[in-house]
Amino acid sequence: MHEFWDDIVNKQARLDTIIDILSSHPVDGQQKLQTLLEGRGFAVSQSSLSRDLKQLGVQRQRTTDGLFAYVVPVDKPPATSEEAFRLRFRTSVTGVRRVEFLVLIFTPPGEAQLVGRLLDSASLPGLAGTLAGDDTVICVAASASEARSLESRFTKMLG
Repeated sequence: MHEFWDDIVNKQARLDTIIDILSSHPVDGQQKLQTLLEGRGFAVSQSSLSRDLKQLGVQRQRTTDGLFAYVVPVDKPPATSEEAFRLRFRTSVTGVRRVEFLVLIFTPPGEAQLVGRLLDSASLPGLAGTLAGDDTVICVAASASEARSLESRFTKMLG
């Protein structure tokens, strides 16, 4: 079980590094991106890198100088009010379930990272952090009682 969590944490770190690399300078192909990732300590196969790019929604676009480079899509800005937060949450979340000090949030495929970012930017009391996959966000609460409070809050927002 420990290896499972290590794989999830390692993948999220790799995805974050891909975003950082692509946001800081143009990269025109997977081979160059693989090399840059290796320079930051991430050995990844071409097939895994392809899946990562697809999960992140990365696209190749023509730059101003006429060449092609990978571009990370710009997500919607974080909700700036409680009502905007509720609306964005309600339109992106399909279910909520608590397990001990974790709250699982289910989304349509491809929307979990947006919801995770939304929750992280909201600085909710009791929420220690999130880990987003493709269609599930794991919310880590500070305690089991905080998890119950978060579950209640999230469930009310859905209703």
